[in-house]
Amino acid sequence: MFILGMDIGYSNLKLAFGEAGHKPETILFPAGAAPEDYVSKSILASHSKGGFEVKVGNENYIAGIDQSSIDGWTRVLSKEYPFSDDYKALLHAALMVTEKSEIDMLVTGLPVEQAINEEFKAKLVNHLTGQHEISEGRFVTVKRVKVIPQPVGAFIDYLMTVDDPRVVQASRVLVIDPGFFSVDWCAIDKGNFDKSSSDSSQDAMSVLLEEAGRLLTADTGRPFDLATLEDAARGDRMVPVFGEMKDLNLYLDLAAGNVSENVMKAVRQKMRRSKIQGADFILLAGGGAEHYKDAAAKIMEGSKVVTGEEPVLANARGFFQLGKG
Repeated sequence: MFILGMDIGYSNLKLAFGEAGHKPETILFPAGAAPEDYVSKSILASHSKGGFEVKVGNENYIAGIDQSSIDGWTRVLSKEYPFSDDYKALLHAALMVTEKSEIDMLVTGLPVEQAINEEFKAKLVNHLTGQHEISEGRFVTVKRVKVIPQPVGAFIDYLMTVDDPRVVQASRVLVIDPGFFSVDWCAIDKGNFDKSSSDSSQDAMSVLLEEAGRLLTADTGRPFDLATLEDAARGDRMVPVFGEMKDLNLYLDLAAGNVSENVMKAVRQKMRRSKIQGADFILLAGGGAEHYKDAAAKIMEGSKVVTGEEPVLANARGFFQLGKG
């Protein structure tokens, strides 16, 4: 059985795929996608930034590229993102990467507030299932689809890799997944999803990057657009400033203080409504995990704060494991 664990975010496309009985191949691409007329010609010529030429309806798209390579195309940042052409372009890129004509099981995630909406979830399952024309005359069929809350993928991944999974299985684990558009968290109590302690916040990486950019501009006088900061955050964390390279991490750490603490206060407030408060473990996932570590330890005092290996890929790996059944 061939499984594709697919985590399509606003900033990164994360994949884990392969046969059920083998270790999955994992891969990470930028999540930029736009019609080819809006994409830098140098990308079209060389694909040096990982672009894939895909078909969306009757239009040719380039997917899996840096946001800074796109000019004049309005990026979709809304709850309807999974049904946008940008998302479909990234889906087609993901299917193309597998080099398969059939996917037996595709597992993906939604932000918590959407994943607990059964109607929204069923709509996405229907949207992803079936035959997809990913490029001219090239079709891929997705036979079955599962959609789960995104942070659950990170929990499954951690459970499969931790030295003593019995401790994790017997504990109350709070999973926090900072994405570009939203920060998702869910509580898993003895292996059971606790809906009452799970939610999403809009104080996400985009807010963190904007604040870091404001601090950097105040310090240097050099303005930055969000796409440039996003590319740097996904890469070596260095940005050009008047002939020198500045470390964006310094400003992300400064910005993280207020932004991450606001998120953790919202998490704590939500958990107070549950009959079981607090957590034994706080598992941080996603590309921005390190910027929430201090706030998590401060606001959720006493909880053990952990991250898995390569946290940016944690959800995709967990999705793959779930697909095995």
